[in-house]
Amino acid sequence: MRLVLLIVVVLALLGACGGESESERVITGVVDQVTGEREVEAFVVVDAVGSSHRFIPAPDLLCGGEPLDHLRAHLVERSEIAVTFERDASGIAVAIAIDHRR
Repeated sequence: MRLVLLIVVVLALLGACGGESESERVITGVVDQVTGEREVEAFVVVDAVGSSHRFIPAPDLLCGGEPLDHLRAHLVERSEIAVTFERDASGIAVAIAIDHRR
C-alpha cells in the first residue's frame, strides 16, 4: 500500500513540475529552413536527435524580442533556438514563442 501511495505522490509531483500545459510544448534546436519571401510563412527546426519540426508562426510572433525575420540570421549562424508551440485543430504546429539559446 505504501508503494502505491509513493508512486501516486511522485507522479503528482512530476505533473506539477512540468511547467507546460498539455497543449503547449517546447522544441529546442537549430533553424534548418525558413519559407516566405517578405514574411516568414513557416520554418523548420532540427532538434538534437536530428528530427525535423515544421512550424507556422502565430500572428505577431517575435524571435527573442526581434522581428520574426531574424530567424534567417539563426539559419545562417546555425544558432540554437527554443520554440514554444501548440497544435491547432488540424494538428499543425503553431509557434507561439521563440527564445534564443546561447
